[in-house]
Amino acid sequence: MDRTQRLLAIVLAAQIALLGILRFAFSPSQAAAKEQPLLPALASMTPAKLEIDDGTGASVAFERAGGAWTLENPKGYPTAAGKVEKVIEDVEHVSAGRPVVTNRGHHAALKVADDQFERRIRIWEKPDGKPSAELYVGSSPRFQVSHVRVGGKDPVYEASGLNSYDLSAEPAQWVDRNLITASADAVSGLAIRNAKGSFELEKAGGAWSVRAPAARVRARLDAQKVTDLVRTLCGMSLDAPAGVVDEKAQGLADPAATITLRLAPAPGDSTATPPPPVVVRIGAPVPGRGDQHYAARSGFGFAALVGKYSVDKVLDATVESLTAK
Repeated sequence: MDRTQRLLAIVLAAQIALLGILRFAFSPSQAAAKEQPLLPALASMTPAKLEIDDGTGASVAFERAGGAWTLENPKGYPTAAGKVEKVIEDVEHVSAGRPVVTNRGHHAALKVADDQFERRIRIWEKPDGKPSAELYVGSSPRFQVSHVRVGGKDPVYEASGLNSYDLSAEPAQWVDRNLITASADAVSGLAIRNAKGSFELEKAGGAWSVRAPAARVRARLDAQKVTDLVRTLCGMSLDAPAGVVDEKAQGLADPAATITLRLAPAPGDSTATPPPPVVVRIGAPVPGRGDQHYAARSGFGFAALVGKYSVDKVLDATVESLTAK
């Protein structure tokens, strides 16, 4: 056997040995366990209630009402479309292979213990009784991966698709934060009534003018100031939902300020009927929270808490503050 043949024989032997090693390493007994859903029962369940707890005492719960999800507290407040459904889908799709640990002594370190966790998700098929599914979401060993554990069981897994940062326990993170849903460009008229008086502006041909009071119709407005005010109003966001409107308790029967926004028809449709005006009332300060007021929007039966910046803009607004210097 010459030198070339010996080299070829050595290479062939090495390949056979490597093939044997690989076959052993990836045999059914040695390969990673096939991933399976951690909560398979969710696939055939229609949840009626969901709760998220952040481990510090803060929690948020949702109830299904007439096919839509609402907050449990304040009761009946509608959630933003699709947000709760996505959590349920994400939990349903969580799957894992081999456990990272199987000893409950490691639960606290991985933040999936019964009393030390990043998030705990509970889902009920019926509103009362014990939850039908419980999942603990813990620390993140790497990007977009979290430690998870099914309630009542010891194994802990690494799973993707579920992150504690996306599972807020604050109700405000689950509702539509926009107090006014209209865009600033769609506003064709503005009226404000507050303790300093009242005024009304209108926009024609892209230019703003005073419509009332009559004594100020010739006032020259500062276009940038008006634009900034309209944008502030249309950008008002709630700090937190406050529950069903209570005219007296929330100071809305005699509001500190009332905003009325008239909206233009859809662009390119001059024959269309303008949308109904949007009316927002700023009520009393929230007890114990001097930087927040109650607020309510027309056509929506719930009140919200709004912050000082937006409120001050409305309470201080006058024609004089919007005129050109």
